[in-house]
Amino acid sequence: MDAETATREIPVPDRWFLGQPCTLRPDKAAIDGYTKGLARDLGARRVTENVVHAGPMRTDLVADNHEKLGPLIERLCLPRWGTVNEVAAAVTFLAGPDTAYITGASLDVDGGYNA
Repeated sequence: MDAETATREIPVPDRWFLGQPCTLRPDKAAIDGYTKGLARDLGARRVTENVVHAGPMRTDLVADNHEKLGPLIERLCLPRWGTVNEVAAAVTFLAGPDTAYITGASLDVDGGYNA
């Protein structure tokens, strides 16, 4: 029987966003805790549950704020914008058959934003 996989991609800034303090850090912790709880609850059914936290991506959502976000990008360990394809690769990895023993994990695809 093949395992099922549930992976969520949650873009949650957890420090500063657009020059303002961001109160989403507790939300990220809640999402991580919920993911771990689902992993425990669904593991017996061979369902894996993981979450991907995406960092700054150059998308239409932030198109008007590229200049404001420049200082944030410069502070990253990998000082560049991420791509949607990089986040998709992480989700594909976690959903693949070679990761059937990974569950309850939180994967930051954020260029070192949380390092």
